Amino acid sequence: MTPPAHPVEGGARGARRIGPARGWRARAAGAALCVALAACATPASAGDVQFWPTFTVYSPTVNGWRGSVEVHARWTDDLSEYNRTVYRMNGGRLLTRHLELFGGYEWTQSATPRVRGEHRLWEQAEYTVRPGRWVFSNRARLEERFLDGADGAAARLRYRFRVQHPIGRTRWLFGASEEFWVHLNTVTRVVRRGVDQNRLTVTAARTVSKHLSIEPGYMFIYANAPPPARNAAAHVMTLQVTIRL
Repeated sequence: MTPPAHPVEGGARGARRIGPARGWRARAAGAALCVALAACATPASAGDVQFWPTFTVYSPTVNGWRGSVEVHARWTDDLSEYNRTVYRMNGGRLLTRHLELFGGYEWTQSATPRVRGEHRLWEQAEYTVRPGRWVFSNRARLEERFLDGADGAAARLRYRFRVQHPIGRTRWLFGASEEFWVHLNTVTRVVRRGVDQNRLTVTAARTVSKHLSIEPGYMFIYANAPPPARNAAAHVMTLQVTIRL
């Protein structure tokens, strides 16, 4: 089958071709932007200010295999309430230079009656390309959620597009991502099938040493709520601390 011609910029005179990698990145970025705009189309209640720190420890990579353990916390309601603690165990394998398969388990320990306790299983595939100093990654994740008081498991699909690039010649790395979440089924009194939420994130990661990195950031969350409730927005200050053994 003959491959399609590359798209052209600039018309007939002085035209320059867009390579396959660049064309793919442009389409992916455009799709992510459309998703963000669509998710934000419905009016939302006033945004809540939150703080989410996450601490992760990665094992050494052996024959492509690696694992991690993680503790995640959340302060919500304009930082006035401790909301939950989440414990995660993850593991997976790098199949090729670009493709990694991962899976894991997490337990949500509620710190307020408004949050349900939860046990969650998940599986994901992530495809990453590194043209020059850029890093582009696409991640698809399927979750099976077992929430306290629910009469069945809730399935949810998540897709994330992420881009990273070094900031000059410093140890800092700029990052931006767009993630779209969809409930695949309805569980009475817990979740309803359809769009769940959208997350737009900007970060600045710094390599402190061979084994330690930190990544502060900002995340905007737009959550879809079934009527008559109003959709909700949140402004989240994030902090990722990563240790690599």
